[in-house]
Amino acid sequence: GLDPQTRESIWEYIKELNQHQDVSVLMTTHYMEEADRLCDEISIINQGQIITSDSPRNLKRELKADTITMQVDKLEEFTQLVEKLDFVKETYVMDSEIKLLVERGENLVAELVNFANKHEIFVYSIELEHPNLEDVFLKYTGRTIQEEG
Repeated sequence: GLDPQTRESIWEYIKELNQHQDVSVLMTTHYMEEADRLCDEISIINQGQIITSDSPRNLKRELKADTITMQVDKLEEFTQLVEKLDFVKETYVMDSEIKLLVERGENLVAELVNFANKHEIFVYSIELEHPNLEDVFLKYTGRTIQEEG
């Protein structure tokens, strides 16, 4: 319930305590962004039981599902071609976009643009999204934070 400036100030204070004053901070929160930004290690608790613990980065990497969203000029043709690539786990076509589920997407953006160019398909836009802690929570508990309350 804090305004953005106060929240940022409190986050900086917590980081200062932890990193420069060598103070361990135990924090409980339902705000996944807050946990991701402030915590070195996260434990997900479901019905009073710790069901997993690790760094935010490792927990998100477990999902192995970055999403690359592309807009191209020949969507149907591109979809048929890209589905055959080994690194593409799943594809979803929504309106004028194709969403590709891949692992370690940051290594694939240039490759996908080159692949499209090789097949004379123009890429209007390409966007990479990594899984977030909300996705991790959902994987381990089977429901979102909002559904839990």
